[in-house]
Amino acid sequence: MSRINPVTTCVVLGSGGHTGEMLRLVGALNRNLYAPMLFMVADNDPLSVTKAKDAFGPTVHIVYITRCRQVKQPLASTFFPGIISLLQSFAEIFRMRPELILCNGPGTCIPICMAAFVMDLLLFRTCHIIYVESICRVTTLSLSARILYHSRIADHLFVQWPQLQRKYWRTVYIGRF
Repeated sequence: MSRINPVTTCVVLGSGGHTGEMLRLVGALNRNLYAPMLFMVADNDPLSVTKAKDAFGPTVHIVYITRCRQVKQPLASTFFPGIISLLQSFAEIFRMRPELILCNGPGTCIPICMAAFVMDLLLFRTCHIIYVESICRVTTLSLSARILYHSRIADHLFVQWPQLQRKYWRTVYIGRF
């Protein structure tokens, strides 16, 4: 049985190479089946916004959320930005009601995935969360992937190296894309 209605999709873009990887992945999707498509970006990441607009046109729907943690920032100092980001994520997930969340590495995805997971529990809905680990993660999962893996928040966690799948048995090896 084929699906008639398009899938409301939320794509989380991170800084640097994460955005490039995610845009390659999303670019391969049928835009008629995965629509509307909303991009969530950290509020201090203008380069990801530019790349999304270059790939999908100037009218692409982008939502900004507070970045929880800067690279190398101590975890202890992320509490308040994390709470703000989580509240913003709840508001956007409630407003958008995505059926699918695609993410691939940035810590920005954690509050978004947590919000969707909790909303599913409270509202008896189903939002599928798919996390694709970055190609640069060869032997260990990133912190974001470990959080989603051990908490079981992500429905599917895809890896691009077979040794990662052997080490983390609930992941799915997809090869390189």
